[in-house]
Amino acid sequence: MNTHLENLGLEPLVSSDVAMAVAGWKSQTTLLTAIKSGKFPQPDRVDGRIRRWFPSTLRHWQNNQSRTAA
Repeated sequence: MNTHLENLGLEPLVSSDVAMAVAGWKSQTTLLTAIKSGKFPQPDRVDGRIRRWFPSTLRHWQNNQSRTAA
């Protein structure tokens, strides 16, 4: 995840496959359940059934997870 692009305001969106990999999940159902329960961030963009996140959103969630686990 390229912070240089973020600084330029050009942060790309990543797919639910990337979001699941960051979380360590293999199931779309697990991802959707976690989103609905508030355990995972809402997508930054939804187009129909396609959900996408900014890498910074996933990184922020990941950092919070490591702080809560410590």
